[in-house]
Amino acid sequence: MSAEPDIWDQLTGVLNGRQLVATLEAQLEQAARSGQDLHLLLLDLDHFAWVNLDHHYLAGDRMLIVVAATLTADLAAADTVGRLRGGAFVVLLPGVTHEQMITRAQALRRACAAIAVPSPTGPVRRTVSIGVSSLGALQARRPEQQVSAQALLDVAEEALYAAKEGGRDRVVVDR
Repeated sequence: MSAEPDIWDQLTGVLNGRQLVATLEAQLEQAARSGQDLHLLLLDLDHFAWVNLDHHYLAGDRMLIVVAATLTADLAAADTVGRLRGGAFVVLLPGVTHEQMITRAQALRRACAAIAVPSPTGPVRRTVSIGVSSLGALQARRPEQQVSAQALLDVAEEALYAAKEGGRDRVVVDR
């Protein structure tokens, strides 16, 4: 039996939710020491439940695997990708500027939209909505509080809901 804890999502090969939160906490501590910003991208496949219903669970699983591979394809050494739950993934971008984060988020959104997973009923395509939070913006709004991993996730989730409500297939940055 291995002494290493199970840190990988068994389907996609990226970090699982538990390890993702632990990594986020460690990166928050590192950002506090270095003074660098940390951006969190919360990506959610639009209408993912319909993939499983309309095209079978194997197509849904394949979609998750390909999305994870797409998210990890052009990572910088410090970047982290994990699967939070279902069709939701997180990308952590430490030490990048606001402009670099926007460029990366839009590139990931376009790359995911280009995915076509084969299925018996034809190619399956889905877009992603992305909600973004950043340590710097959250610290500016709450200077008296230490920013927690949960707070960063919550703010990204609010931005994600705004992206979904705004029509999906978009990036919304919490400011």
